[in-house]
Amino acid sequence: MKKSLFLFILLSLLVLGGSAVAAGLKARSEADPKDLFNPVPAADDIALPMPCNLSLIFKAIEVPAKGFLWDMSFNMGNDTTNRPGMEYYDRRFATSIAAPFAANDLPKAWQSALPADPKVPFFYYLMGKYEISEAQWQAVMENTCPAPSEQASRPKANISWYDAQAFTQRYNQWLLDNAPDQLPHFAGDDKNIGSTRLPTEAEWEYAARGGSRVPQEVLRQEELYPLAEGETLADYAVFRPDGAAAVQEHPLRIGSRRANPLGLYDMAGNVAEMAQDAFRFSLGGRLHGSSGGFVRKGGGFLSSNAEIMPGRREEVAFFNSRGAVSTSDMGLRLVLSGINSPGGTRTETLMEEWKRIGESTTLAEPGANPLQEIDRLLGMNPDATSKENLTRLRAMLKDHNVALERQRTTAAEGLIRTILYLSETVRNYGVRRDIAYRHVKEISELLPVAKRKKAPELPAMENALKEFSSAQQEMLLAMDSAVNFYKSKLEETAQYPAEVIDYNFNLVANELKQDNLLAKNMRQNLSMFAVHLKRLRAGQTADLSKNRLLKDILPDTLKKGLKL
Repeated sequence: MKKSLFLFILLSLLVLGGSAVAAGLKARSEADPKDLFNPVPAADDIALPMPCNLSLIFKAIEVPAKGFLWDMSFNMGNDTTNRPGMEYYDRRFATSIAAPFAANDLPKAWQSALPADPKVPFFYYLMGKYEISEAQWQAVMENTCPAPSEQASRPKANISWYDAQAFTQRYNQWLLDNAPDQLPHFAGDDKNIGSTRLPTEAEWEYAARGGSRVPQEVLRQEELYPLAEGETLADYAVFRPDGAAAVQEHPLRIGSRRANPLGLYDMAGNVAEMAQDAFRFSLGGRLHGSSGGFVRKGGGFLSSNAEIMPGRREEVAFFNSRGAVSTSDMGLRLVLSGINSPGGTRTETLMEEWKRIGESTTLAEPGANPLQEIDRLLGMNPDATSKENLTRLRAMLKDHNVALERQRTTAAEGLIRTILYLSETVRNYGVRRDIAYRHVKEISELLPVAKRKKAPELPAMENALKEFSSAQQEMLLAMDSAVNFYKSKLEETAQYPAEVIDYNFNLVANELKQDNLLAKNMRQNLSMFAVHLKRLRAGQTADLSKNRLLKDILPDTLKKGLKL
């Protein structure tokens, strides 16, 4: 019987666990010209031309937002710094991310490569797929065209922050002179265009962590995006592992490791990458006010495990006593971005968004909108002092409403995620109850025979029956509690406007496209939540009873022995 129990539990774990086999890394030809700029082509690559018939390859980084005046909050930094006593360097802090391009701001040839879900409004910036290679640097800065080689395909290093600025300036001018039609343009604006620059720290870290391709709870809390079973950091980064005897002598060619969830290579290791903005300490969950040197991110081939984490922050001096600072393990990666306030139709769009944002009557008591009351008073042509005071009060209330609107949207997102994990909790309790139920049934069937034969294992069997029966009852109570909590959270969604819940529903659905067991389960949970939400909105309370919810959430294989 012990063998039967062991095999049953082992089989249960295998069915629930799954496995993944990491794919091997593909070796590249030493003489392939694409090694200089795109050694691992993909269908969603976005390319800008460069001198010498090279290209600069980008990936579109999508940021979910309701509009240009909306942004997405996330946490940068990390909680596991290996610099005891210096946590002010890179402790987690709250920030936000947004992007300047709508889909129609980008060239039509690029729009098919945008990772957009039509149900989720996205805005975009473009991140370099690779670090800038030696060949790309020489083509722009030295006007020479190197032949394919190991050296030419390595990331450019030993350059200063000022060298990086000079590179972007010269490359942007080359694009204007040679390929202006291939750059993003804004509708109705013949002056402003997209241009390349170094990424901000927030743009860099959002992309390095996986952006919208990982669940928000991972983006906001974990140190790194999830690795598949059998994978290690060495599959994604060229670095110096802790305890390694040998030290890498130079960076490897671009794209020599696996890509992160956004299809970006070498975001960890190889060479550290410069950010556009200045370094500030992280204190009390925010950035300190003093701007120092510039930020470098991602670590390089000489860095340790901790130093290549996305949240790691390093301050580098722009200048020291020897001049502009450069190192053998620091290079650059570019972003393609644009101005936040271009002319043309964007001006009208921004004005319309500002008129709408924070004006909803749902932020106040029903039938009482303070902003409308202030507008009524302003319409009565008060004296100059009263008008100034009312206008100032209106601006204060609008700012307050904008903050409330953002908080409400964030709370609704968290509510949906809670509901999905509660479904998972109910199912997990169901698995444990089912295991106990099967063992109770198995022992109960064997017990009469053992009693007749007065088998020596009879006391152990009776004790096991008692323990499994108790475990089964505990799991039933736990399931009951979890379903009640699920129902309470489901009913809580009725407190939010339908458009807020629907927006966040689509936002979460967009994240759950990964090919892993958790994402698959969460997609099932989200589909079931959609069914329950529809019943709730239709007032079908009878179809939201505890037993009906449990029947919906549990698969048929876990319903044996339950009275549903």
